[in-house]
Amino acid sequence: MPSVKVVNVSKRYGPIIALDNVSFNVKDGEYVCIIGPSGSGKSTLLKIITGIRKPDKGEIYIGDTLVNDLPIEERGIGIVMQDILLFPHMTLWDNIIYGPLNKGLGYVQASLIGKEVVGFMKLTIRARAFPHELSRGDQQKVAIARAVTAGARVLLLDEPFASIDPEAAKRIRFELKRFFKDLGLTIIHVTHNQEEALSVADRILILRRGRVEQFGTPLELFTKPKTPFIVRFLGGEANFFEGYVVSNNDGYVNVDIGLGKLVRGEGVFNKGEKVIYAVRPEHVLISCEGEGFEAKVTDIFLMGFYYRVLLEVDDFNLVARVQRKMSCLKKGARVNVVFKKGFVFPYPEEGLDEAIRYE
Repeated sequence: MPSVKVVNVSKRYGPIIALDNVSFNVKDGEYVCIIGPSGSGKSTLLKIITGIRKPDKGEIYIGDTLVNDLPIEERGIGIVMQDILLFPHMTLWDNIIYGPLNKGLGYVQASLIGKEVVGFMKLTIRARAFPHELSRGDQQKVAIARAVTAGARVLLLDEPFASIDPEAAKRIRFELKRFFKDLGLTIIHVTHNQEEALSVADRILILRRGRVEQFGTPLELFTKPKTPFIVRFLGGEANFFEGYVVSNNDGYVNVDIGLGKLVRGEGVFNKGEKVIYAVRPEHVLISCEGEGFEAKVTDIFLMGFYYRVLLEVDDFNLVARVQRKMSCLKKGARVNVVFKKGFVFPYPEEGLDEAIRYE
């Protein structure tokens, strides 16, 4: 199956820089999701890979073939959009076998291909029904089947589940991932849904302001974030402190963040160097008694499967996420706080606020 390689791709729309020197590789049979804030360049990147837009500079390879000047129909790719673009006047079966017929195959051969894909996907549909007679989720499955029967070995998915009921979308995305893996398809999937990306992707590309912020496995993004922005973006919030390195030993540093006690993190920094110390809410441990920083609970919110707790430590505001509500966890109560894990970053030249800003 073909790989996809993007090399130093840039795209501008007048004064707006949509993509700025973007490079990454998608391996054969790999499932890659692209996420990022609105306006980060996700859809532009997908359009350039498909051939809908041309890059101002840079190269796109599918397999070993440079495809910059190839039309969409010669790139060997399938495109599935948020707006399900089935032919409304055709039956589901006619939609599915449209690709092989359009390539000049006879009806019998096209039907064999269609039956093979339908069987492989375990689609249970009424072949003579029309698209409007199906649920949105089943329509999207048919759209994917149509792309596969057309011979696509690279599928580009642009928010494919955004218009589907959330519960149905969860079920469908796992079904489709199994199907994609069984067929060995290469998938590039743009989504705004972080949970969706984390649950199905082999690797995730995070874009910010048209640039690659980080590209790695879900585990790498959580355990080895490269920038403060990644810490904030994954999960939507984080705690940030400006501090100074007090000591450095065997790849670990002790940092003074102004709370009276030193905190610990990984990294190699110079003594006295100004740094950012970032703590995810789930790494803020709260106890009724014990060591750590004394904090005041200012508010508590039930978020379904966890509690979001707002705290004050001296003049700092903290946010924590806890799985259970302890007896002492009440608004106005005094508790103890320990940071289970923190990430240390060099202090950004543009300042902390600009480094973690979405837009």
